[in-house]
Amino acid sequence: MKNESSMRDVKMLRIRRGFTLLEMVVVVAILAALAGLVLPALNSTQASAQADLTQVTMANLRSGWLQLAQDVKFSSGFDYTQCRMADLFVKDGGIHVPFAAWDHNSHLGWNGPYVSANQPVANFTHPTSTLVYPDVDDKRFNGDAETFRTRNFFKSDGSDLYGHVGDPVAADTWGNPVVVQIPIAGTTFTDKSGVAHVLNSVDCWKFARVVSAGADGKIQTDPNDPLAGRTSTGVTSRGDDIILFLNRADIYE
Repeated sequence: MKNESSMRDVKMLRIRRGFTLLEMVVVVAILAALAGLVLPALNSTQASAQADLTQVTMANLRSGWLQLAQDVKFSSGFDYTQCRMADLFVKDGGIHVPFAAWDHNSHLGWNGPYVSANQPVANFTHPTSTLVYPDVDDKRFNGDAETFRTRNFFKSDGSDLYGHVGDPVAADTWGNPVVVQIPIAGTTFTDKSGVAHVLNSVDCWKFARVVSAGADGKIQTDPNDPLAGRTSTGVTSRGDDIILFLNRADIYE
């Protein structure tokens, strides 16, 4: 009898252990299912927060550009199409454009810097150069298959497009340099009535915008498309780029 009782106890213990293991499997499955629901929501929330913070940064840059344009609008030799983001940061009259010195009587002339550097650029190749424009073949992170050239921060031949290597720069929350796009003079723009217009250097300023490459870190917006890829149907060809026009609404006209 004693042996039979002991055997029953052993069997019950085994059954209990089996149920415990089964319960653990069920709990793990439930947790995995919940993680599958929660993690995408968290990732979406994080991406939304990053986009919101980037838009704040871009709004500050827009304010800097509008103030700079107001200050130097009568400067001799001022060419809107030659402006680059670095011109907002410097202390002594610009890098890319010859700005007239500030005149305390007329309150005209270059009176910067107009913005200060914010969060660093993601630059694995040169980790000590995170507050300046990257080099053409620098990479954002270890194992990155792309360079800043293939991410379209330079022309395909490696020449400058949005700034010189080493220029002061602003970064978005993904660590991409934020750039300013100003269509070049001579660009043809067709309005919604089908009428073609040839932009001069002043007209181009109307379509200037600051651009973030977004989460994928690649600029997909054509810098010489006045409407930054927006069409009459509302579809854009700018990928996940974030666009903020300086002087107009982001609409098809």
